[in-house]
Parts: sequence; C-alpha cells; structure tokens
Amino acid sequence: MATVNRMNITISAEASGLLERVGNKSGYLETILMDRWQAWQAGIRACEQAGLRAHEVKAICDVLNGCYMLGEYLSGQRIGLEMHDAQSQNSICKKWKIAPARWNEIINNVVNRGELAHSIGTIVREFWTCENRAVENAVERLGWDTSTLSARAQQALASEGVLSALPTEIAAIGREKFEGTTGGGPKIAKEIADALKAVGVELEP
Repeated sequence: MATVNRMNITISAEASGLLERVGNKSGYLETILMDRWQAWQAGIRACEQAGLRAHEVKAICDVLNGCYMLGEYLSGQRIGLEMHDAQSQNSICKKWKIAPARWNEIINNVVNRGELAHSIGTIVREFWTCENRAVENAVERLGWDTSTLSARAQQALASEGVLSALPTEIAAIGREKFEGTTGGGPKIAKEIADALKAVGVELEP
C-alpha cells in the first residue's frame, strides 16, 4: 500500500500520551479514521434510503448539537424526544421550512428504526466534528439528483459549469442567469428553483 508522509498534524499532550502506548501509531490513527469515515458514509446511504433530504438532516443536526456536545447517547427515543421538543418549543420546522406533518413522519421513522437512529447519531457526530467538509457536502447533496431534471434544465446547469455542483452553489448563480439565453427562459429557471426548494435551498434572484 502506498503511504503519504506530508501532513503536519498537531495533537494535545494528553492525546500524545495515549498514543505513546500504541505500538503502530500510524496504523492506529489510520484505522480510526477509516472506521469513522466508512461509518458516516454508511449513515448517509441510510438517510438516502429513508428518503431524508438535505435540509431535514441539517435540521436534525441543529436539534442534536447540544446532545452531541454533552456526549449523550443518541438512541431513537432520545432523538425523537429532542426533535419533538424542538418543534413544540423552538419552531424548528419554521426555521428549516419543513412541514410539521413531515417532521412528525421523520420522528416516527427514527423512533421505530434503530438502524436509522444509529445512522443519524453517526452523522451528527461527524457534522459537528472538526469542520468535516466531506460530510457537510454529503449531507448537502441528500435528495439532490440532477438526472431527474429535464434535458434543457440539465443543459442550463452544464452551461454554467454547475451540473455536479452543490445545491447552494447552484442557487448562488441566481434566477436571472438561468432565465437568460443559456438558461432557457423562465420555465427552466422555475424548474431549477423548484428542484432546489425541494432540498431546502432558495434560488437567488
């Protein structure tokens, strides 16, 4: 296996002390990294299979941030309770533009499906850990599939070089640009706007 020796990584004295007790230090760190990486990727796939979209998972991460910071175990029941309280006390649905009926549907799925609750717990941990851009981008793409757009809409995205971009990057281009000659007019701009709205992103003017 090819190895890379080009990262200057700084760790705390406490962590260094623990690592001194490990024989194969590089192998130990690599194993932890790969295990966690594969775990959150599996979590993303589970969320996809459950039909969760980007803004819904972001809302859940928002709700569970405090629990994660306190190191609490996120069982399905606990996640469901936190989600319920966030809606009744903090209007999380209004903040993330999620219909209350849909939020309740997600709560029921999490409470009744242990594997989904575990996956969400894994994603929450990574979402709030050390600016993991990879998991943030993976969450951003949940529910976003440009292949479902019409050929003209795909062409409009391709003409702007954003066919494979994140929804937020596409939204930043703006409605006016997509309504232009390369975009194909108001109808195509609306199609793109509607697709973005379905994953909780608003197309800018």
